[in-house]
Order: sequence, then C-alpha cells, then structure tokens
Amino acid sequence: RRRIKRRIYKGIPEPMRCIVWQVVSGCRAAIRQGQDVARLQGGYDALKSRALAGGSDCSTYIPQHTDNQINLDLPRTFPRHILWSSPSDRDSRDDGGGDDDDATSKWHPASGTIGERDEPTTESGAFENESEKVTTPSPLDTVGTMSLESQSGSPMKPRHHCSIGEEHLYTLLRMYATYDTDVQYCQSMNFIGGMLLMYLPIEQAFSLFSHLLVGLDFRRLYLPGLPLLRECLDELTFQIKRCLPRLAKHLVRAGIESSLFATQWFLTLGLDQLQFSLAIRLVDLIFYERCLTPIFRFALALLRKCQSSLIQKRDSTELMYALRRLSESVDDVDSFISTEVMRTKLARLSNAKLKKYIR
Repeated sequence: RRRIKRRIYKGIPEPMRCIVWQVVSGCRAAIRQGQDVARLQGGYDALKSRALAGGSDCSTYIPQHTDNQINLDLPRTFPRHILWSSPSDRDSRDDGGGDDDDATSKWHPASGTIGERDEPTTESGAFENESEKVTTPSPLDTVGTMSLESQSGSPMKPRHHCSIGEEHLYTLLRMYATYDTDVQYCQSMNFIGGMLLMYLPIEQAFSLFSHLLVGLDFRRLYLPGLPLLRECLDELTFQIKRCLPRLAKHLVRAGIESSLFATQWFLTLGLDQLQFSLAIRLVDLIFYERCLTPIFRFALALLRKCQSSLIQKRDSTELMYALRRLSESVDDVDSFISTEVMRTKLARLSNAKLKKYIR
C-alpha cells in the first residue's frame, strides 16, 4: 500500500485515471456488492427515467427552483471544454472563427475528449471584478442558496440547444437530486460532476459521483446549512493556528477567515479556483484516501509555501487578493504534490467528530 501511495502522489497516468479512481475509491467494490446508488434504486436506467420524467409525484418530484438552478449552472461549469461547446460554437471554431488555444488545449486519452485549459476558472459567476472579490460576504452566507437569476425569470436555454456536456451533466445532477431528497442540488456539485464526465461515460460518472457523496458521505458538505463545510473550515482555522502560528495571527489581525479563501477547496475540490492540472491531482488524492485529509494537507502546504510573502502584505485587500491566487505560486505541480503535500502533517484534530473525514 505504501508503494501505491507513492505512485498516486507522483501522479496517475492520464489514460488510467478513469479506472484508478473507480478502484481506489471503493466504487468498483460497492458496485460488485450491489451497494451503489443506481443498483439500490432499481438500476441506472430506472433511476434515469424517474429523474427525467418530471411531474409532481412525491417520489420523483424535483422543485422548479432546483431545476432552474441546475440549468443556470450547466453552461458555466467548464465553458471552455469541448464537451460544453454547442454545435454552433464548434462550427465557428471549425470555420476559423474561434481561438483554439483559448477554447481547449489538453487531450484526455481516458475519455477521448479535450480537457479544460490549465488556468483558474472564474465562470461560476461568483465575482465580476477585483473589488467585489474583497467585499463579497462570507461564502457560507450564500453558497447553496438559489441564485437571484432563477427568481428573476431569466430564460432557460432550450434543451435541444444544449451541448453534450450540459445534457449529460443535467442528467447526472437530476438523477442525484431524485435519489437524495435532503441534498437534491447545491451549487458547486456541478463542477465535480462535470469533471467526472471529462473522464468517464455518464453511467460510470454517476456511480463515482454518488459514491463520493453517499459512500464516502461527502454529502454533508451540501446539506442545508452546509454542516460539514463549516466544521472543516473551523478545523482548517485551528490547523493553521497550530502549524503556521505567525500566519494565523496575521490573518486574525487582517480580519480574514478561512471561509473567504478556502470554501471552494472543499465544495468543488478546487476545480473552479485552481489551475486544472493542480486540482485534478488533488482529486486523485481524495479518491485514493477516501477522505478530506488531502485538502487540509494541500491547504497547509500551499500556505506554508507562501507564508513569508503573505505576512509582508499589510493591506487586507492585497492580502485577500494574494490568498485567492495562492496556487499561482506552484510552478512544478509534480514536485509540490509528491514532496510538499505528501510530507505535510496535521496537528491533532480539535473536533473528534471529523475523524471520519480526516484520517
């Protein structure tokens, strides 16, 4: 097992990622034992039919505001990925009307698709300019609530005009919302589902998605009130205080809480904030360790790497700006993950209830 761990931290070969994720996460074992969500719901096709049937049957009904929110988030998940390109977008690029480098640049052999460009995405619509990034209320006050757009009558894109990625992600999210009536859908889940669809056929992507949320119980991140997210952010604050005391004091003086820069690391596994090559390596570790420990080690390693420059920033606005761009300091992803992240140790947990998620 130690040898496997070293190999995982060195990086899973791109063509093998779709297989390795399913095996190391325990998803394949759950399917063999008949404990996967689709099997428990009568099979994938049966659950899909219920999810897409609509109607007001209490066993399958998804509220309109939830469906609206899913529709709003579909096109802004990975908009530069080829799966999210509409037929007209692809035609325009074929005719020379688009920038191929800006649209897509990485070939994913595992899925036969081209991957998201290696730069942080800000398509979630959370921030429009730099001043808003600093003055925005804590994400805990807004994550998981219905967007104002969905209440203002913003027209939904007709389903026949959707890209392949939007169609598959819509199906995946509707299926999960049908199964888990307590969570249904929370903004940020779309990034995880979209990432899985880059590597896996939709049926396998749904199995792995539901295993992550149900089998590993990450669903508590998205329950109303975001209970696990709040506990993790409190624990991260404690770990920074114990492992990086100088930086912790500096953040307290600046009035900056962990929720202002680390919320999306937990909710989207960093997929909407970090460059894709770094975020996907973090996902590798989460599937392998089957817990949230890699996010804590990643956060501490990144903060330690940038600690000196962060402490030198006296202006809170400038400090917040730097915290949101911590990943830009990582020039060599392989070295950072296999050495700095792997060697980072956590202090003893302050919340014993988190032992299930942080091992």
